Amino acid sequence: MVNTLPPLAANADVEAALGRALTIDEKKYVSKLIRQASAKMRAACHRPAAWTNNTTTSYLKVTNNQVYLPEPPVEIISITDEKNRPITKWEWHGQWLTNLGLPASSSKFVFVIWHHREPIPDDVRGAVAGMVARVLAADSRAAAGVSTIQGTAGQVTGTETFAAWAQGRQVLLSPDDLKVADYHRPHVPKLWVMQP
Repeated sequence: MVNTLPPLAANADVEAALGRALTIDEKKYVSKLIRQASAKMRAACHRPAAWTNNTTTSYLKVTNNQVYLPEPPVEIISITDEKNRPITKWEWHGQWLTNLGLPASSSKFVFVIWHHREPIPDDVRGAVAGMVARVLAADSRAAAGVSTIQGTAGQVTGTETFAAWAQGRQVLLSPDDLKVADYHRPHVPKLWVMQP
């Protein structure tokens, strides 16, 4: 499967994270690294279509006459039940569609066609650029997969340890990147229904 979503950072962002211009060799594969880092950030955020300008069709379960969209919509184009009957009565509250006027014979699933557009947050752009910069600037020993180096000179012993996410020249999220992802992860509020 080809990742056709737009990247979450640009070459200029990676250069800013590195503090220098990209070399000719780095320019050959930096786009691939940015796409890998973007895909990993979206996955960590649990938002596969985040920060795009798209029209999406979602198949959603109806619970208590409402559905929750995976991204904040800009426009709701249509809502239909599984038998392709239009649902014309509903209310829109952020990512929630409530008071769905479902026909009595409808199942508990609907198709929602919606448009979403959301700019890339600066912290996400910076985290993705940082992930790529770490790969490009990795110590050659860590890039080769070395985790620990120990050396002795007389009575002095020294140890160097590379973080697990820095080894093997892999595009991985650091603990700080995971905090950024968690901040942008959708946190669906719990719905409590009280009945007498």
